Amino acid sequence: QEDGFQGITIATAEYSIEGTDAADMEHTKKSDSIFWKIEGETLYIKGTGEIPNYSNTSALTNLLRFNRADWYGQKNSIKRVVIGAGITQVGELTITNMTKLESIEIQGKDVTLVNGAVNNYEGNNNQTLTVTVPLSVYQQNQMGEMRWFAPASRVNIKNPAINLPEN
Repeated sequence: QEDGFQGITIATAEYSIEGTDAADMEHTKKSDSIFWKIEGETLYIKGTGEIPNYSNTSALTNLLRFNRADWYGQKNSIKRVVIGAGITQVGELTITNMTKLESIEIQGKDVTLVNGAVNNYEGNNNQTLTVTVPLSVYQQNQMGEMRWFAPASRVNIKNPAINLPEN
């Protein structure tokens, strides 16, 4: 893939895990339609289709664990996430535990944000997260009801600010 992008790791149908942090990496593959890279402090995800749901429990044995998302190892250096226009779903726990996250930009006009797509377990050092989305995505996901966002467990975490561009 050009420009340093690489396919995201996805679980195959045979994927299964047991235990708290086990990983069945034999049954994963690289996506040929969704790609990612980190450049500076920005995570870019582009391509066409759905970013899959990730799991935070061994009970969901067919889902890749969130800590196996390709970018998870660099979560503490990511300040910005850009989701390209061809992405149609941001799966559960796609954006999680990013302690320095300042902004998320969703470029597509028809994007499903699964419940808990953004999960802010550790918070953002008490700064407000800004999410820029087209009005159509805001409305489609009833973003004001906040189901797409799970706040950090610490008290006094600010809800994200939603930015709706004019176009």
